[in-house]
Amino acid sequence: MRKMKLISLVLALVGVQAQAQDLRVWVGDAVVTADGVTKTTLTVYQTDPTDNQYVAFQMQMHVPEGIHIAQRKQGRTDYVNDLTLNALRFEGLGHSLSSNMPDETTIVLSCADMNNTAFYPDDAEGNTVEELFTIGLVADNTMTNGVYTVTLSGVDFIHSDGTSNSPEEEVSFKLTVTGGQEPVETPISYTLSEAGVGTLILPYDAALPEGLKAYRCISLQETSVVLEEQPAIAANTPVLMLGEPGTYTFTGTPMGGDVSYTSGLLTGVMEATSITSGYVLQTQGGMTGFYAVNQEKPVTVPANRCYLQVEAGVKMLGLLFPDDVDGIRGLTPASPDEEMVNGKWYDLSGRQIVNRKSSNGKYPRGIYVREGKKIVER
Repeated sequence: MRKMKLISLVLALVGVQAQAQDLRVWVGDAVVTADGVTKTTLTVYQTDPTDNQYVAFQMQMHVPEGIHIAQRKQGRTDYVNDLTLNALRFEGLGHSLSSNMPDETTIVLSCADMNNTAFYPDDAEGNTVEELFTIGLVADNTMTNGVYTVTLSGVDFIHSDGTSNSPEEEVSFKLTVTGGQEPVETPISYTLSEAGVGTLILPYDAALPEGLKAYRCISLQETSVVLEEQPAIAANTPVLMLGEPGTYTFTGTPMGGDVSYTSGLLTGVMEATSITSGYVLQTQGGMTGFYAVNQEKPVTVPANRCYLQVEAGVKMLGLLFPDDVDGIRGLTPASPDEEMVNGKWYDLSGRQIVNRKSSNGKYPRGIYVREGKKIVER
């Protein structure tokens, strides 16, 4: 492989990024033993059949707390991180692979050559080699057994001119922890506000209590979030909840232990998390929907709640519910002076409401169905 034009390594690592449909990066599922000693070796693979002239790469591996980079002995007394570039792809080249953990759940990896030389896509006979490098991991004995999702972010493969490519699809794999602490049943109290709409993520599977429905946020349709009803709440799956306001208790054995999980457009967090972008579910001016976060005013998403990770370019995204027995589409604020028309108002279970006004002449807060639309009464 010939040497490319020598340029500044700093320029190469901050070049213009573009998604490459043919660039693939992946890691196979793995099992780690939570004893603080046993090493598990992960292999990171990469191929690009259309453009293999890369001089460097970088990425971040997001692991559950308790996972560390294994150490190996180098020389008589020194120990270094257990990282190995594939011998065939870097044969005779000057690339080095470095890593560090800026926090307890992030492994930063970067590979470069001061001479800006492209590394090989194949072996000496021209056979494609997919293996890129290996990394050894060790799990603390304090970890809870379970299946964790590990993701790679900031995956950039850099050309000699400073531009870079990244995989089109998110890179993730499953890491199964064994030999650690057995998970115990954990109760979670969930309060659905008077608006009757909220978000939820649980670390275990749970049945839907009577009066509640769950929806995944699957896509955007113009300025509305398209919702897909779920028969139950799946573990580590963020959902939008709809139903009778009140407090509900869920109990189960946690599966996995990541801080956040994404499904469809929705990201759920297991602990309070500050965000500076995306959309959070709020009620403003009588209208419930996902409202854009101002990056100058970070929002804290509470534990077991969710937010939208999208760039929609609008202040608010409405909620588009699937058609059900009452032909409901959308969520609309009710006018304070609307009178109930006998035979046209229903509760969320489809039961007809004969008289909504209480004895004091006020309308009870909640969600009703009128003429095929969900009406929010405040």
